[in-house]
Amino acid sequence: MDSVYESHIDFLGKDLAVNLWLSHAYTDGIIHWHENLELLYFLKGECNVLSGSEEVRVAPGDIVVINSGDLHAVKCKNSPCDFVIVQLDFAFCEDMGFCLTNKTLKKKIRDEEIGSLILDAVEIFKNKDEYYKQELKIFVSTILLKCFKKHLDTENGKGESRTKKILSKKIVKYARHNFDDDITVDDIAKHCGYSRFYVSKVFKEVTGKTLVDFINCLKIDKAKSLLKNSTYGMSEIASRCGFASQSYFSNVFKRYEKLSPYEYRANIEKQVYQK
Repeated sequence: MDSVYESHIDFLGKDLAVNLWLSHAYTDGIIHWHENLELLYFLKGECNVLSGSEEVRVAPGDIVVINSGDLHAVKCKNSPCDFVIVQLDFAFCEDMGFCLTNKTLKKKIRDEEIGSLILDAVEIFKNKDEYYKQELKIFVSTILLKCFKKHLDTENGKGESRTKKILSKKIVKYARHNFDDDITVDDIAKHCGYSRFYVSKVFKEVTGKTLVDFINCLKIDKAKSLLKNSTYGMSEIASRCGFASQSYFSNVFKRYEKLSPYEYRANIEKQVYQK
């Protein structure tokens, strides 16, 4: 099954790592995955949602949980639907004490209290008053608390597939914290206590992506942020993103983004100037 790794680099910040918005979908989405926790609160229309190995039928009032590392896509061809998307950063959840590495939530829940909290959070985010970040943090923490206290999937904690998902999350966590140190697949395998072959095989099986691709995506995302938000030269950016040389950085960047780092920065500067 082909899938795309979706990077979430636009979170509000380390103090409140959350994205949320209202989505109107009218066609099948691309199957993708990410390490973060995601909640889809459906408001209008009926459709199917691929979540992991299951396809869930949803109606207004349902909340679909996309657990960390699960392949997923909204499938609403010929059946438009409106839903709120809440994306919660992996590290933020773990720091708050909600472990995404070895615990999962039920794939579909129906909880009016959580739904109401999600809608309130959307309004807070939309209005953006002076203390909206602090208020959002309270609402998001409450949503997480109620999800983990009331809707843990206690039946999904055993079996080989579960073990592989836990390993994949461990790989993701290590890679996220160390990708800018020019880590290799061998480094990851050593950290996880398995062979290079096994960690590569499991990660590909669970996510649909190779480990090398995933590490490169992390590096490219950081490079794009530095190209956009700093004045660092290309050599400095290459070093800060874990590339062994500037030339290798340029080659990898162009392979993934279809343009060079210089062209990417020039396009951003052009957009800013036109504004």
